[in-house]
Amino acid sequence: MRKGIITLIAVLLSSCAVFAQNQGGDPKSSEQLAQEFVMNLNQKIILTRLQRDSITNVFRTFYDDMSRYQGDYHDKMKKALKTNRDVVVKRILNDETKYQTYLKLVEEHQRNRYENGTHAGGH
Repeated sequence: MRKGIITLIAVLLSSCAVFAQNQGGDPKSSEQLAQEFVMNLNQKIILTRLQRDSITNVFRTFYDDMSRYQGDYHDKMKKALKTNRDVVVKRILNDETKYQTYLKLVEEHQRNRYENGTHAGGH
């Protein structure tokens, strides 16, 4: 009986460990994150293929760069990267209304990532 209880506890503990590891899933690549963001943006504003491709490249580079600057001591660099990203996207969109929609989506996306605890990607 005692052996059965110990075995049951071991199985439950290992199940909890496996669940905890898979709960967040595998981290997404910069490419996946960029494509998802641009898909969401394209649902809010109409983008040309060139705009979609250009913004995807901007965000892929942004996510790659942000992953290099983890930690609070890189706040200035992260802010500079975000500012640069937004300046480049504004030029690509070439429309103030679209740009304002983009900024709202960035803010919403950032808020969602922090609420879900996945802010390590640097948004």
